[in-house]
Amino acid sequence: MINKYTSMLISVKTLTDTVFHLRHYRYALAAVFAFREINENPYVLPNITLGFKIYDCCYSEIRALEGTIFLLSKQEDQNKKSSCATRTRPSAILGAVASKSSLPVARILGVFRYPQMSYGSVHPLLSDKSQFPSFFRTVPNDKLQPVGIAQLVKYFDWKWIGILASENDLGETGSQALKRNIISSGSCVAFLENLPMYNIRWKMPYIIDIIKKSSAKVIILYSTIEPLIPLFDEISFQGITEKVWIGTTSLTISSDFSKQEILKTLNGSLGFGMRRGEIPGFKDFLYSIHPNTFPDDIFITEFWENAFGCHWPKGNSNESRLRSEIKTCTGTEKVEEINKSLFDVNNFRFTYSSYIATHSLAYALDSMLSCNFKDQLLVNVTCGSIHELLPWKEVKRLRSSKTLQEQPKEPIKQKTDGTLQVDELKSALLPLQSAIQELSGKMNSFGSSINKIADGLELAEGRSKTNEIEIERLKEELKTKDKTIYDIQAKIVDLEARSRRNNLIIRGLSEKYESHNLLETIAQIFNNLLHERSPSAKYIIERAHRALRKWQTHSIPRPIYVKMLNHQDLVHYLKKVHFITTAGHEIYFDDNGDIPTSYDILNWQMFPNGTGRYYQVGRFYTSDHPGGIIDIDDHAVWWNENTSEVPHSVCSENCPPGHRKATRQGEPICCFDCIMCSKGEIANQTGEKSCLKCSKELWSNDRREKCIQKLTEVLAYEEPLGSTLAAINCAFSVITISIFFIFMKNQETPIVRANNRELSFILLLTLMMCFLCSLIFIGNPTRLTCLLRQTAFGVVFSLAISCILAKTIIVIIAFKATQPGSNLRKWLGMRLPSSVVSGCTLIQLFICGGWMFFSPSFPESNMESGEGTITLQCNDGSVTAFWSMLGYMGLLATVSLIIAFLARNLPDNFNDAKFITFSMLVFASVWLSFIPAYLSTKGKYSVAVEVFAIMASSAGMLICIFFPKCYIILLRPDLNSKDKLMGSKMKH
Repeated sequence: MINKYTSMLISVKTLTDTVFHLRHYRYALAAVFAFREINENPYVLPNITLGFKIYDCCYSEIRALEGTIFLLSKQEDQNKKSSCATRTRPSAILGAVASKSSLPVARILGVFRYPQMSYGSVHPLLSDKSQFPSFFRTVPNDKLQPVGIAQLVKYFDWKWIGILASENDLGETGSQALKRNIISSGSCVAFLENLPMYNIRWKMPYIIDIIKKSSAKVIILYSTIEPLIPLFDEISFQGITEKVWIGTTSLTISSDFSKQEILKTLNGSLGFGMRRGEIPGFKDFLYSIHPNTFPDDIFITEFWENAFGCHWPKGNSNESRLRSEIKTCTGTEKVEEINKSLFDVNNFRFTYSSYIATHSLAYALDSMLSCNFKDQLLVNVTCGSIHELLPWKEVKRLRSSKTLQEQPKEPIKQKTDGTLQVDELKSALLPLQSAIQELSGKMNSFGSSINKIADGLELAEGRSKTNEIEIERLKEELKTKDKTIYDIQAKIVDLEARSRRNNLIIRGLSEKYESHNLLETIAQIFNNLLHERSPSAKYIIERAHRALRKWQTHSIPRPIYVKMLNHQDLVHYLKKVHFITTAGHEIYFDDNGDIPTSYDILNWQMFPNGTGRYYQVGRFYTSDHPGGIIDIDDHAVWWNENTSEVPHSVCSENCPPGHRKATRQGEPICCFDCIMCSKGEIANQTGEKSCLKCSKELWSNDRREKCIQKLTEVLAYEEPLGSTLAAINCAFSVITISIFFIFMKNQETPIVRANNRELSFILLLTLMMCFLCSLIFIGNPTRLTCLLRQTAFGVVFSLAISCILAKTIIVIIAFKATQPGSNLRKWLGMRLPSSVVSGCTLIQLFICGGWMFFSPSFPESNMESGEGTITLQCNDGSVTAFWSMLGYMGLLATVSLIIAFLARNLPDNFNDAKFITFSMLVFASVWLSFIPAYLSTKGKYSVAVEVFAIMASSAGMLICIFFPKCYIILLRPDLNSKDKLMGSKMKH
């Protein structure tokens, strides 16, 4: 039975205190249990007993380095009972659990390609094979943990997050990655504060103040346990209970915190935990541990005292007096009685990782020792004996030996054709024959033979014909050689490999020359020479090495290679480990030495009786999902105060429907104000970043929550504005026709005749038409009304102004014609006024006719005229024609105003000019006011403005010109006589 062992770096204590970590002791027990299973399994490492050494690195990088150097140094074991006492260098290092301890250890071991398997170090940097080529771990790389936590935050729709990170590599790099992932998922970081690893007390008030003042209800603890214990002492003391704490895999509430107040503070917390696994039989194994059954366990006494709160009697009387107040351990205590939150025997996470780490090393060793030469040649590794698993630095020490350097090194001559002279080779190997004879009697006292011998390589494909012919010639020549020489040459190969304290790899021996018995004999001679310390033996090995090197190159068709076996070979087989655990989990390592990422999402739940438990409420995994996927049963989560309602953590409450977010300047995007959407826009969901514009046919409701159909708007007779304007225009029309009839009845009176009654009748009828044409603007527009409204208005008004212009001209001519010698009498009569009226009106007819022909008005629905309305209106077709029509009317009015103003001082009897001046001033004032009013209004109100302008200007002309005459006709008939008229004339 061969004995072999590995080394374990664990941390059951810390340097800063004397606290014994029960769960870390359980990690070590899991490895011990795995070693027991491996040694009892006849199919894994048969005939080999796997042992271990344990070194407590106490959560210290320095202690971890010290332990590594101690375990790797070749020292005699002080425990003579150990079957590994002859050599204490381990096959691999198992540990450490903390990343800060594994980092420096992995750097040193990586230089020598020494295998290291950690069951707790999660730092992403350890996946860098350029720095840590021989590091493996059975816990997930922490690179994806920030991704998982960010997905957890997004799942519960938390937008305002606080982060507390430890001031070490794990906390600083992890928290920055977490911050990036949280921001990319749409949430914001309220604060990110670093926790000093040592002497956190000076920063404690600052951190507590931030936690209290921050509106963030969710705080992520991306930290190792060291700074969290004093921090939560203070948090629980100050009664901060309204926060939701999220922990990483580094935090285990039940084991790291013992105070009941802290456990209550952390009630409802969530955390990422290592994947849970079942270990059949391990629970019974834990229940079986006892100081009596495990007398060689250096931790069992301390474990017993910490687990049961007792102490074992010591011989020191002073120490016994100090411990007098603590009960004495009796040995009758049972592990089953330990609080499950302190020493869980059902839920294994890091414990499970320790268990599978041990099995992974065992499977790798078994694969290496069971490999075949095909494996070697494909990956350039060595298959060898368990005895030969040694560091390669021993080979260098042997090669640099002073004795070897002092021996003469005679060159061996070669033939001109490149082959080695047989006689010269014989003479070079004569010292070896005597050495073999001398050591043959000692062969039974050395180790076993090598495990596997080469199956051989096939000849390299693709060689040129010249090389193949040469190879066949060399084969035939080799057959004629003395077989004894070949045997000696093979023994030299073994001696060289053994002198380098490494395995022998023979590549290319053809089946014809293989002999298993011969190779076993070579292995025994190898062991003899290996332990021979005489200078002659070393000289023989060196001479054989030089001769063999030339013989390899020139004499054998398939060369024999001697490769140094180092722990890089075990690293190779660790990369190939692939097995299914008892929990059904598939274990394998990727190119970075990592296992597939899988986390359990845990919820810390406290019960009224003061007990608590970790309950798995979800999972985060990357199988088939490289970016990771989260799966949570939110109904199983207990929040603080044992409520099922998810806590709310936001900087600003979500904006209600109808509002959008407006980011505050200089603050994260999660802090915003809510602004109501503009008219015509909606936000139909909470938390909208922008508002949606309604389509042209729709409009937002008052609450800006939805788009509704726009109201149809038109200046209708049914609404107050339309009916009022219509009534006023109708009233003025009646007044106008009434005046017309008054003038018709009194047409022979002096006042009617003196003011050119024919023009007065035309003007009255035109004004009546002005009032009536404004009614075309009221009501639903049709093609006919749109065609007529502007053109009728323009022509009728031009006719009215032309009449006024003609009246003004006639007044002036009539006054001038009464003067002696005047030639203006011939212009009196109807010819001049008819010409003026016809000519001025005809021009407007041409303008309106061209408008109607080339760009006629048409009805349309104006979507943009008003807020929430669709205005039914007439499109004027040509804006140029519209303003040309108004411009021409303005020109006529201006000419009439100027002429009337010049004739304002004529005698009262003939003085219509004064009233015409007033009427034109009113007309000009109305239409000058119309232009800005018309342009500034939309929809039906623009139509109402135009109707009002028509009505006001028409009423102004009617009142200013005809009301004074009606006053004389109706109320002062005494003034309507020829005598009064002539009397007035005589005065002038």
